[in-house]
Amino acid sequence: MFWSSGGVRELLLDYANKYISLEEFARERTLPNGWIINTPEELMYYRIFKECFGNVADNPAWVGRTKGAPFIETS
Repeated sequence: MFWSSGGVRELLLDYANKYISLEEFARERTLPNGWIINTPEELMYYRIFKECFGNVADNPAWVGRTKGAPFIETS
């Protein structure tokens, strides 16, 4: 929950928005288990998680979701 009172929200948000295009975000936001990633920042975290844990990331249901996390529409 870096986005909530961690003191680095803007830094991580700016980083994600700079390095993940809206095209990449739109293309990669649906996970293999059907979940929809809400923001480029969340996609950045998912990519890190997938890099570290491989196929476990294909169905991250055991991790849960952060309630109240930001959401971006792409359409």
